[in-house]
Amino acid sequence: MSNDVAQLKGCLFIVGAVLVVISSVVIGILNFGVLYLFGVPILILIVGVLFIWFSNAALKFKALVTLLPIPLILLSFFITFQIRKAEPETFLIPKDFRGMLVVFYNEPCGRPPIYRDGRRVYEIPQDGVLITQSEENRGGLNQKFYLVDSEKNEIEIPFFRRQNFETEKKEWPIFHQGSAEDFTKETVGVFWGYGSETYFVSQDSFSFIISNFHLFEKDEKDKWLARKQFTEKARIALRDCRQTQ
Repeated sequence: MSNDVAQLKGCLFIVGAVLVVISSVVIGILNFGVLYLFGVPILILIVGVLFIWFSNAALKFKALVTLLPIPLILLSFFITFQIRKAEPETFLIPKDFRGMLVVFYNEPCGRPPIYRDGRRVYEIPQDGVLITQSEENRGGLNQKFYLVDSEKNEIEIPFFRRQNFETEKKEWPIFHQGSAEDFTKETVGVFWGYGSETYFVSQDSFSFIISNFHLFEKDEKDKWLARKQFTEKARIALRDCRQTQ
């Protein structure tokens, strides 16, 4: 009986090590996408670590395999990021533009691709609807956003990573250059178009919101109505473009 227990504990180490390696690689590949799998790879990693510590392996081997996920996750994330790395993008937006904008990709009726200094350039029209022949740019994105005045002067604006002003200000030094003291509710920047209905007009699309936190944090009903109106405008623009083919 004792031999059976010893063999079982020996198998636990092997199984645990395999689970740790596989789950670590998957976590690195999926990055934040792992959350959409309800954290299953993370749970598998935890189970693997538990198996290792319930095994009869030497303490130094248990510790080594327990620490193994750190380099594995980082390495798989780096390799995946390089493989999936998308073309860098530059968005040129009219200086006084505020509200939603959308880029519809893979449309033969759209504008031909534009490149500058090795970067894709999207010249956003005043109505905020850009239809382009460019293929959708999938992968790790390097995006820059500029407001452009009548003299073609370009002023770079930040990409906001949070939808709450206090959280954004607290994390400002992590994601942005410059002092957080210069960041106010009136600072104009770019918000991700979370839940944008334009995705249902065409899945080959990306949408953003050009605004400041003073306007962005206004009544949800007003924002919902604005999104609905913009989506209808974008749908009509895309329909009219396609009809020219």
